[in-house]
Amino acid sequence: MQGIGPKTAMQILKNIDIDRLFLYVANHKRNELSLISGIGKKADRLILELAPKINKITLNNIPYENVYNALLTLGYDANLLGNFFNNVKDNLDEGEVFKQAIRSLKNA
Repeated sequence: MQGIGPKTAMQILKNIDIDRLFLYVANHKRNELSLISGIGKKADRLILELAPKINKITLNNIPYENVYNALLTLGYDANLLGNFFNNVKDNLDEGEVFKQAIRSLKNA
């Protein structure tokens, strides 16, 4: 894909897990994609080129997607959120995850 080479792709994957990246591209979430380090203004091109291919792939449910989106809306950095959510246990309720995120990200 023009504008995104191997180094940029690796940088993107350091900041967001592949399921979340697929979800954003498949659902044309340009604003969320543009917040990811390495994508920025390339979000539209990424959606245009990858959405048709990704839509053919069955996406896994992303745990705590509602919490993630709420925190993005509140202005938290996508990279910090990615790091936080990569370490969250899967058996917590969303309210507890939200509280933990606020506590953790407040100190970041």
